[in-house]
Amino acid sequence: MKLNSIAVALVGAGMALSASAATTVVDLTTAGASGTANGAIFQQISPQTTGSGVIDPFLRVDANRTEQGFNNSVNAFALDDVGKGGQTYNHDIQLSQVPQVTIGGNAYYQFMLDINQNKDLNQDGNLLSLDKLQIWLRGSPLTTFAGNKGVLTDLTGSGAVEKYDLDGAGDAYVKLNFTLNPGSGAGDMFANIPVADLGTDGSQYVYLYCLFGSNYESNDGFEEWALIGQPGTTNVPDGGTTVLLLGSAISAFALIRRKVS
Repeated sequence: MKLNSIAVALVGAGMALSASAATTVVDLTTAGASGTANGAIFQQISPQTTGSGVIDPFLRVDANRTEQGFNNSVNAFALDDVGKGGQTYNHDIQLSQVPQVTIGGNAYYQFMLDINQNKDLNQDGNLLSLDKLQIWLRGSPLTTFAGNKGVLTDLTGSGAVEKYDLDGAGDAYVKLNFTLNPGSGAGDMFANIPVADLGTDGSQYVYLYCLFGSNYESNDGFEEWALIGQPGTTNVPDGGTTVLLLGSAISAFALIRRKVS
């Protein structure tokens, strides 16, 4: 009986470890951290100037606990998209507008994320999870929603084609730390999505769907996706996380200096 009990306990422990291992956590809670999920590279970044004229914000979402949305130019917006500011901060983009970087000899489309959290709530109040990230392509822009406020089925049923899914190789999420950068507008993460996944037809319309807060809840202002840099390819030196991040930061700050000079 004792041996059987031990065997059952070991099997149970093994199943628990297996279940835990099934989720990939891209931990960006320390400065300069990076990680991968389903072929994409996620990087914690140094502060980026994200003022008007430097980047092109294309999606803002805002809600307590969990929040989700996808960019579009339909006046009703969608899910938890932020309507304030209208299409200035929430609009269609095309693949030709998305900057590219080369990392380790491979080409990626680069999207920037800026988050907001209340760092004073508790020890985890500064943390936020990006639990779902999907990139959809469509040959023409979305023009209508079925209801007054769009839902994900308005996108998935529109003929758009899903090209990247954070969970495509198994359950995954990105763990973010708001306190690493100085408040709203500093930028927090680059999501580098393989060009091989999205293709090179620049006329395609890009719809980014995201969901935050399932593992670490949202508790403050909006999360914002943006493009920083000019369309084209920037070579990022290979040779470790530090060099990789430095290459991206140098490129971004060079752009900022050109724009403010």
